[in-house]
Amino acid sequence: IANPKEFAESIFEEEFSVVQGSLMRKGTAVHILVSASPLSRWTVTSHIVRFLVERGLKSIVFVDSQQLAEVLARTIEKKYNLRIGVHRAGLSQEIRRIVEEQLRHGQIHGVISTPTLELGIDIGSIDAVVMATPAPSYAKYLQRGGRAGRRGKGYIITVLGDDPIDSYYTNHPEKFFSQELVPSAIEPLNEEVLKTHLIAFLLQTGRVRISDIPGEWRHIIDDLVLEHLVKRHGPYIVVNYSKARKFFAEKSSIRSQGPLIEVINEETGEVVATRELPVAVLELYPGAIYFYHKTPYKVVKLDLDSKQAVIRKIGEDIEMYTKPLYTVDIADYEVLSERTTNLGLRATYSKVLLELVVDRYIMRDVYSGEVITTIELTTPVIYRYVTRATVFKLPEYEELGFWGCIEAFHAIEHAVISTGRITVGAGLTDLGGISYPSGDIVVHDAIIGGSGLSKLLYERLESTLRTAYEILNECKCEDGCPRCVYSPYCGNNNRMISRRKAVYVLRDILARKEIVRESPLVNKYGSPIV
Repeated sequence: IANPKEFAESIFEEEFSVVQGSLMRKGTAVHILVSASPLSRWTVTSHIVRFLVERGLKSIVFVDSQQLAEVLARTIEKKYNLRIGVHRAGLSQEIRRIVEEQLRHGQIHGVISTPTLELGIDIGSIDAVVMATPAPSYAKYLQRGGRAGRRGKGYIITVLGDDPIDSYYTNHPEKFFSQELVPSAIEPLNEEVLKTHLIAFLLQTGRVRISDIPGEWRHIIDDLVLEHLVKRHGPYIVVNYSKARKFFAEKSSIRSQGPLIEVINEETGEVVATRELPVAVLELYPGAIYFYHKTPYKVVKLDLDSKQAVIRKIGEDIEMYTKPLYTVDIADYEVLSERTTNLGLRATYSKVLLELVVDRYIMRDVYSGEVITTIELTTPVIYRYVTRATVFKLPEYEELGFWGCIEAFHAIEHAVISTGRITVGAGLTDLGGISYPSGDIVVHDAIIGGSGLSKLLYERLESTLRTAYEILNECKCEDGCPRCVYSPYCGNNNRMISRRKAVYVLRDILARKEIVRESPLVNKYGSPIV
């Protein structure tokens, strides 16, 4: 952690002292960067795992997506006839413990894991750590890499693909190993966290006088009443013990970041996994292919009211995966802080109410990534949630025209999100974005209530825009590619996007030729692009 004292004090509101340990590790670590181009990172990662197994080396492969963990493990097993475990959030503790035991005792060749195996779990001696994508931050890179070679030589292998940040490090490998430790940040007024804390307190006390609750907490009381977790009784709120205990059991895990959707096997009626909202909407929409224990299932129903998704097992030989097409729009917002950047742009840190709509999805081939078909949902899935966001206003350019501005702003939105991996330590899916034809750009925390990353982005917006410009300007593509502005998480499949027009806008802004005095979102217009 780059700022342990400040971070601890921001959480506990007490004074802390820093205790510095030894910087030396016992074993020897060999750090390796592997460029996957022109192959996919998943193909290269599969080859690396086979290479390690053939040499008798036990490995963990880290990915930052639950479904990618499942698909990658399934692909390696089928292609190379290896025994590969999956360790990820959403699986039961019993299943994860079994995988840990199998890895510890050499009963499997390796594990594909989300951040669940980063720390706090004894998995014995590991020879190699493979990061199929660069870790979200340098601190996480060091933490994951520390799993390898604790008792001897260890190998830490990072696979670089074709996305903007990976391409940046391919061209500047020295900058990968000279990254700074980004300060840790939290959003102390995350509504979901406040609800959990207040319910925990009420489960101990039974009731509390409303006037004794901190002022910035009181706005969540109405939500708790609507959810039947508490009721008002004169000057007090009184807890509903049965509902509050269930609520606390679901929300008190340190690994949980939002309300959970239960994933139910249609055949057995068993809850086989859980997935947090809002990302559950992007993985469990009707028709989506969902992998569980490396076995493909199809989502037949998603009920957001009961927070349940029903899945049905489909053919083992299926070689496809699905990707949602969606829009995100701002339904409402409240400015928490506002400033004029030294680039002349107005920026805000805001509490935003987002409306997420999934109306279509595409099916892709697992190996080639080629689009097989696009399917429209009979009934779109709509979900609203509150989070935090950095919002800034770009000037409109008459010479680019209406559609040219849309293409430029969409590309800048993607570039800022990607660059957040360098400047604020964000993971691939920690931030989301919206751009409007009016030049209003929103970069929001992906979790309900906010994570603190968008707040850090608000403070580091100037450096983020400069680095984004450097990445876009260095790319040699015609007008957009995975190395600069294309994103695998784009809601409209990377349409209406232009690297050249984004470079034109950013070059103009960085030269301070245009000052925007208008606050973001005040006069926004047009349909959102994500």
